[in-house]
Amino acid sequence: MSTPTPDGPAGTAPPAVPPPSPAEPAARLSIACADPSRVARFWAALLGGEPTAAPGGGVALAPPGSVPALLLRPVGPGGSAGDGAVVPEFTVDDVPATAARARHLGATGDAAADADRAELRDPEGTRFALLRRGGALPAPAATATAAAVGSMTLLAAAVVVHDTAADRVVMLRRGPRATFGRGLWDVPVGKCDPGEAVPAAAVRELHEETGLVVDPADLRLGHVVHGARGAQAPGGFLTVVFVTERWSGELVNREPAKHSEARWMPTGDLPSDVVFSADRLLEAVLSGRPGVTARGWS
Repeated sequence: MSTPTPDGPAGTAPPAVPPPSPAEPAARLSIACADPSRVARFWAALLGGEPTAAPGGGVALAPPGSVPALLLRPVGPGGSAGDGAVVPEFTVDDVPATAARARHLGATGDAAADADRAELRDPEGTRFALLRRGGALPAPAATATAAAVGSMTLLAAAVVVHDTAADRVVMLRRGPRATFGRGLWDVPVGKCDPGEAVPAAAVRELHEETGLVVDPADLRLGHVVHGARGAQAPGGFLTVVFVTERWSGELVNREPAKHSEARWMPTGDLPSDVVFSADRLLEAVLSGRPGVTARGWS
């Protein structure tokens, strides 16, 4: 490493940089959370350590050993919890056992069939990975996903929540920063994570986007859409659309950075400005006759 050149007169050494305070970690992972205290309790139960109030807001956690320190910070204005660009990775002695404990504490995702790595999500949907201590580090998940997306069909899941008593369905209007279909209405939908079953992805995406909770056992097949290409799927996409009449919770727009509003829509007065409007997918799902729609194929 080269030595910085002093800005002062020749021979004048630059001012010494004081070492970090023992209470202040040299590096930490910062994660945006809707409820920092809740997420801090999750990580403390999984990794050890005692959550403490962080200067400037949020909750700090310093697990024992070589595990990096964490800062669980409140989501900023216009932000959303769950999908930060950084995926925390933690080395453990037993990946399957630690993954099983994480799921018991509220995590979702990988069943940890691979003894070297498991990818999961904490109770608010933030991705994290468990790596076997001493094992070879795999390529970053983002790189692997990008390579797969470029050459393979992207798998996605959607949910039509049908309130049969009021004959209405849940719909979301895509916001001005959406990757496609800006300003159009859609049902809750999202990509499957690696190692995630399609029904589990449907349940997760519904909760992340609307706050509604559905048991996978209450999902039934409504429709399948096979597209030749998509905004983030140059190799094509396959969306499995489920329908359910059973849910819990109140409808809220949990991802305002992606959607401008969430609303119950009467089935007899559905908006015309919807994603894939020409295919009349909602009508097909509500008809009770599962089918397949192929889009963009010659």
